[in-house]
Amino acid sequence: GLVAPASAQEADVSAGKASAERVCAQCHAVQASEDLSSAAGATPFQEVANTPGMTEYALSVWLQSSHPTMPNIVLEQDELRNVIAYIRSLDRTQEPDGLRPENHRQARIPRVGNPREAAGKPFGGP
Repeated sequence: GLVAPASAQEADVSAGKASAERVCAQCHAVQASEDLSSAAGATPFQEVANTPGMTEYALSVWLQSSHPTMPNIVLEQDELRNVIAYIRSLDRTQEPDGLRPENHRQARIPRVGNPREAAGKPFGGP
């Protein structure tokens, strides 16, 4: 079954953007204005953010699951929450000024247990 979030922690959208630029931008388009990633098969973060049903929990599972073309990148829990907050801030399906990084420095992202167990490995992890 699903594991309920233990507690909500503050996530820093600006720190998440910095982490995404440092770790993810080698392959993914991480800026809101970018729609083409440099690596084939690397989904632009804007597209990920706009995916229907792409919640904080789904992003946590996606970021912690193995992908055939993605290197095994391990983020600390705080860094993971920050990157998730940044990706969610790119969601243009929300209200116009919703969670854009320029409008909000922090967002609340729940801590989760083991997302692979809780989510039943929906993103193709081993």
